[in-house]
Amino acid sequence: MVGLAARSCSRLATALLAFAIAWPFYMGLARQDEDEAVRAALDKAMRQGRAEALAESALARGEVDDAAAYAELAGRLGHAIPAELRSRIDATGAADDEPAAKLRRCATGALTGAITDGASAVCTVAADLTVLGDLRDIVIQGAAWAAGRDYDRLILGLSAVGLGATALSAVTAGAAAPAKAGLSLVKGVRRAGQVPPALGRAVATEIRLVAQGGDAARLTRATGAVDTVRREHGALEAARMLRHAGSLDELGDAASMYARFGRMARPVMALSGKTSLRAFKAGYKVMPILAPPIALLLAAGLALLAGLALRQRIERCA
Repeated sequence: MVGLAARSCSRLATALLAFAIAWPFYMGLARQDEDEAVRAALDKAMRQGRAEALAESALARGEVDDAAAYAELAGRLGHAIPAELRSRIDATGAADDEPAAKLRRCATGALTGAITDGASAVCTVAADLTVLGDLRDIVIQGAAWAAGRDYDRLILGLSAVGLGATALSAVTAGAAAPAKAGLSLVKGVRRAGQVPPALGRAVATEIRLVAQGGDAARLTRATGAVDTVRREHGALEAARMLRHAGSLDELGDAASMYARFGRMARPVMALSGKTSLRAFKAGYKVMPILAPPIALLLAAGLALLAGLALRQRIERCA
């Protein structure tokens, strides 16, 4: 009986030591792997001058906030952009903050539904959260269809779904409002010609399925992810997030990046070309990927040696 008890105690001690040593070691390496993978991808992009190039491109498009985001991320990573470019970004941003300029862009967003900056994004969503925005788009696109002119099937479909979301929100005390706001942002970015073709096709497919009586849960989750970013970081940030997604699932991945990196998520995705932490880790060097299982084996071996020593002591005491 004494020998059996000693062996049981030895096994228990071995298991406890293995868990105590291996678990924190593994978790620490897993997080290090994730952080280093992101940093390695960004450092490579910075060395290639991509932050400066993207900032210049954003400034040329009139998207000064986008340019400022690249400049800020570069500075955080120790790869500051040229002072002359930084000065142009600051000067353009000051002009865009004039109240009259913001009012004009807000009116443009509300009347046309096109999202080009923060003011137009906020006013586009505000108009579309009522029935007016969807009716506006249905009239515009429907008239083009009836006259045999080119029209945007996706915007027309999104507007029809948006009317349904408005009605559903009314009878569910606002439960459908997140999906409604997400649909509005997709429409606004589509008008600006900035929705990736793959994402546009995926959304159009889901709309057809819903129109045929299918389940709208997948589309609702995707638009809800967009609205989560809108509520946390603003309508413009959520609209520009759409540029980096090629599918409905990637919208959820991109939203998760915002949960991790905050408003730096968009420049991180743009510089790296990745929309999820899985993508960073999949392309990372082999050693960090192998490190966790190696650490587990090492910890298990150490724990076994400690357990055997403990067993000998228990048997001597017995």
